[in-house]
Amino acid sequence: MKFSLNVKDRDEKLGAFLGNKQQYDCKIWAVIMKNTANLMGKSIYFGSDFAGLTGDLAGMYCYIGIMNSRLFFSIVDSFNVEKNSYNLIVPFDDLKQVKVKGGIIPGRKVILLYFVEDGIMKISVMNNAIGSDINDQKENATRFLQLISTIN
Repeated sequence: MKFSLNVKDRDEKLGAFLGNKQQYDCKIWAVIMKNTANLMGKSIYFGSDFAGLTGDLAGMYCYIGIMNSRLFFSIVDSFNVEKNSYNLIVPFDDLKQVKVKGGIIPGRKVILLYFVEDGIMKISVMNNAIGSDINDQKENATRFLQLISTIN
């Protein structure tokens, strides 16, 4: 059982989405702070089985990759980060607006994803790797914020 986020798990979990020779523009870890979006029509699956996603994802850790105008989420169990809870694919077309706000904590940004079909997902992104062994978080977080800011 693992309690900290790490590069190996991030790359393995996000790698499950990739085809041959595909690469992410960037990969980060984040925390979902709030989810009020109706994600039932999105590509959501648990393992290899599609499942209905009910309830709030608040407080859940996730790895996020950006590629081909899509966000790829690997949402992990908060107590055992080796265990996947959900995978989620969100095309940029499903988002009507994205807001990036600074936080009280230095190096933290809050991202609000506003879905076309109503609902919001609020994500906290830290530019450091405290509590994880992800050494490239700062560079990837900067790149992530640049890419996500282009959605509107």
